[in-house]
Order: sequence, then structure tokens, then C-alpha cells
Amino acid sequence: MKFWAGDVPVHYHGHNDFGLGMACAIAAINVGAEWIHGTIDGIGERADNANIPEIGLALELLYGTDTGLKLEKVRGASERLREIAGYDLEPWKAVVGQNLFVRETGAVAAQFHLPHAIEPYSSELLDTPRGIRLGKKSGTASIKIKDKDLGLEVADNQVPVLLDEVKKLAIKKRGLLTDAEFTEIVKRCA
Repeated sequence: MKFWAGDVPVHYHGHNDFGLGMACAIAAINVGAEWIHGTIDGIGERADNANIPEIGLALELLYGTDTGLKLEKVRGASERLREIAGYDLEPWKAVVGQNLFVRETGAVAAQFHLPHAIEPYSSELLDTPRGIRLGKKSGTASIKIKDKDLGLEVADNQVPVLLDEVKKLAIKKRGLLTDAEFTEIVKRCA
């Protein structure tokens, strides 16, 4: 179905006032809008604009529509725009957030070798790494993966000891551990 105003195609310009900017853009496309206005990261007035990378990813993966967007470049474009404009995004932001393919939870880390079981699409699509962060929700699988990532050699019987120390520090600092903090725990305990 196409909406036309005479011979003029319909454009859609939406904001994210209700957190539905991307959904409204998709709905506009579904009823015939030929142009979608939006911005990288949705930056704009008030509650921001429709977010072009989110719209593009949804159209490509959920609707099978070739948008022509180079999805592997959207995270870099977002990062550069943030540098220029001087703003930060929440780390859990869809498509471009730094935590998009990072896991803390031990149950999920146990499935880390099966990305399709824990992620809706491949990190390769957005050219971004997957990773494990250690914290109070980590499990033994998280410790083993982080040991391997950092090239540390820890005996299996030391993993529960390290996990206990990781959880204690994460609770004390009220946050995730850095790789340096974990390496220090390994040196002290293993």
C-alpha cells in the first residue's frame, strides 16, 4: 500500500518521545513512506529522532530489506560522531552500545561458545568484538573464559577461589572488574 499526496511521495520524520522512534519509522515504511528521516544515534531535539542504525538493522534482519547501509561501519560512525559532538551514550544502547556483545552473567557465559544461543544476531555483522566482563553475577565459566582471553594459566581447582574473590571485589566496588583488577586477583590467589 502506498500513500501519495498527488505525485509527491510521503516522508516520515519522527521523534522518540515514547521510546518508539524506530518502531514508528518501520510502521511508516510498512504503509508506504519512501523516505525516513533520522540521525545516527537518534541525536536531535527533545527526545531525539528516529535512529537510522536501529532502523537499518531492523529492516535488514527482521524484514529482509536491503537498505544499502554498511552495518559494519555504524558503530565507528557513532563513535566518531560522539567524539565530534561531545556526548555519551548509555552502554546498553541498541546497535552501538559498548555492552552490546559483552556478558557478565555466569549462566550466559556458559553458553559463550554458542553465540546463536545467546545473541539475536552475529557481532560480526556490526564488526564488534564479543567479550566477558567479571562481576558479582559471574560464574566459573566466566572465570575460565577471562583466564583464556588474558592468557593466564589457572588450575581448575583455583577457579572457585578466583570467582569468590571476583564477587567480593565487585560487590565492594559496586561495579564490574577491570582486566587489571582480575589479573591482580589471579597473581594473589593462584
